[in-house]
Amino acid sequence: MSTITELLAPAGDYDCFLAAIHAGADAVYLGGNYSARAYAKNFTQDELLQAIDYAHLHERKVYMTLNTVMKDEELNRIPEYLLPFYEAGLDGVIVQDIGLFTLIRTLFPKLSVHASTQMTVTDLEGVKLLSDLGASRVVLARELSLREISRIHDRIDTELECFIHGALCYSYSGKCLMSSMIGGRSGNRGRCAQPCRLPYNDSYPLSCKDICTLPILPKLISAGITSYKIEGRMKSAGYVAGVTGIYRKYFDRILQAPDAPYAVDPDDLSDLISLYTRGGNSDGYYEQRNGRDMITLEKSGYEKSDAKEHDAIYDTYTEPSKIPVTIDASFCPGEHSKLTLSCERASVTVQGDVAEAARNRAMTEEEIRKQLVKLGGTEFDAKKIQIDIHGDVFLPVSALNALRRAATDALKEQLLRPQRRTAAKDSITGYAQFKPETERAKEIATDKILLHVQVLGQEQAKAAMDTNLVDRLTLPLALYSDLKEVCRAWSCDRNGSEQKELFLSLPYICREDYFGINKAEWDAVLNDPLIGGFVISNYESLEMVRSCRDKKILADLHLYAMNHPAVETLQHLGVTQTTVPVEGNKRELIERNMTGEDLIVYGRLPLMVSAQCVQKTLNKCMHEPGFLKLKDRYNVKFPVYHDCINCCNVIYNSVPVSLHDDAKLFSDLKIASARLAFTDESAAFTADLIRRFSGLLLDQITFEAKYPFTRGHMQRGVE
Repeated sequence: MSTITELLAPAGDYDCFLAAIHAGADAVYLGGNYSARAYAKNFTQDELLQAIDYAHLHERKVYMTLNTVMKDEELNRIPEYLLPFYEAGLDGVIVQDIGLFTLIRTLFPKLSVHASTQMTVTDLEGVKLLSDLGASRVVLARELSLREISRIHDRIDTELECFIHGALCYSYSGKCLMSSMIGGRSGNRGRCAQPCRLPYNDSYPLSCKDICTLPILPKLISAGITSYKIEGRMKSAGYVAGVTGIYRKYFDRILQAPDAPYAVDPDDLSDLISLYTRGGNSDGYYEQRNGRDMITLEKSGYEKSDAKEHDAIYDTYTEPSKIPVTIDASFCPGEHSKLTLSCERASVTVQGDVAEAARNRAMTEEEIRKQLVKLGGTEFDAKKIQIDIHGDVFLPVSALNALRRAATDALKEQLLRPQRRTAAKDSITGYAQFKPETERAKEIATDKILLHVQVLGQEQAKAAMDTNLVDRLTLPLALYSDLKEVCRAWSCDRNGSEQKELFLSLPYICREDYFGINKAEWDAVLNDPLIGGFVISNYESLEMVRSCRDKKILADLHLYAMNHPAVETLQHLGVTQTTVPVEGNKRELIERNMTGEDLIVYGRLPLMVSAQCVQKTLNKCMHEPGFLKLKDRYNVKFPVYHDCINCCNVIYNSVPVSLHDDAKLFSDLKIASARLAFTDESAAFTADLIRRFSGLLLDQITFEAKYPFTRGHMQRGVE
């Protein structure tokens, strides 16, 4: 059985932080100005510094959440924002943005960086890539099974963190645009409005129950998890104390008797669930791929259960924990008073005022003791006190109090000193000049905008090739074997133009040893000269293709390139082209001033990628890829593609983004390619739209759309 390393609790404010520490958390994660819980109360700078010191005094750890996608102007403020916490000894930061990841590893090399679950790491290749970049820990996607976690643990030394209790997202974290596209509140920016909790098709098929893993805790430990994470930075101090305390009890029980039979007291489980639950509980994905029993289905996930009063549970775990100390004081007329304050980890000796010879009544040992043991306002508790008085002495009470304060301050500083750091402030303040090294420059020409067509179906692919207008065609990897010869003929038919490019799009999610299981097919693709490149959506794919120097790599919209360091880091990892961020508005994207990217000018954006199956939840699993429709309470219909080959669902927006009426935008953004991404469109519609956009790119002839559409975030953007 693996060694238990860390019980990690959430804190949305300082009361929650204290509740977590006193209830037995080994570490606490909390947010400041930049986190994926923008609506939590979060911490001021002073509170966060106080929390870091308090945790270190009690031999606990503090991790800061910086787990959002960041714009350049925000990234520019991070170094000075992070500096005081770094110097105070912050134990780690939890990061989503790959640009921020590189920035921290460069400017704060002694600070541990944890890859957030928002980075959607689902297999060994993703862990390896991020570990090579400098991640000390990876928070795995919540969809992974115990078997998958164990396999990763057995093959790499990087610390693994997993969620064990709390709310569960329907989408893979980091691959959800639903709140962003529907209401402008981006989950990637910490502002999710949780549209998954609303009704669709007259039920709640996207609303997940909370996870509770207390009954299977030994199995999680055996899988090799390093850190066991409780969700809940929006929850109360009572919730934090209660959940942390109950899990602490069972972790300790397993530690003390790892071979003893494991059983959970029904009363403890009842107390745990009563603290807060959305429509019931499950043990998540650890022992099942997906399932209807994980979904609230019949009621809204906004509705929590009737909870017991939190105060009683909170009080159980919030007795102040003090550091036991020994006091040894010495007083002699005409000499400085001395006080030695000792604990298990350190000892300090301080001098105070000179003790006077008593002129009238000498101070008694009891009077001195009374003042020296007044440690109530400190983190210390006097367990043993030795007072040596040589002769008749007198000291004012104020002098005794000052002596005590000097000793407690000195001991506190002694205990905290090992965590303190000194940063290279010149590097921090000169961040504007920071640029990560790149292995190669972009190889995309910008004098001609290429027409890039991405398809999901075979008939769309044939229609695209028949137009003879497409410069780059992207097919799903699973479709390629059926169309290989057709593609070969299309690619070689130059008609006096440049060679056409054939790209393959790799799955949104690669897990369960995807590249190992499909090794023969994968090797054939890598060695096929017809394949010019890949469109990738995850770090697993990037790790697998970045060594292929003869193939181009297009990082799709889920490999967020919101800022310059993100783009440069992806280039450093082998990416030749990035996708224009779909959450930036026109002004932001022009000011961002990138060159040679791929812009999605038409297509239904993927709002969610889920391990759950809408078809299976609402009806039954058909084991055949295809589309169905989800209808919301306003009768708006969202296409859902159930990808049975990779066992995931993709929920697309009800209408496509279409930028057909703004040809100037393409030159303003200095793009290299304009992408039409087709999902459920017919072959005829596909061919017609290719012709229209081809005319737009060649002659800047805009056209009137005969279909409903959205301009996405081009006007409004996200907060």
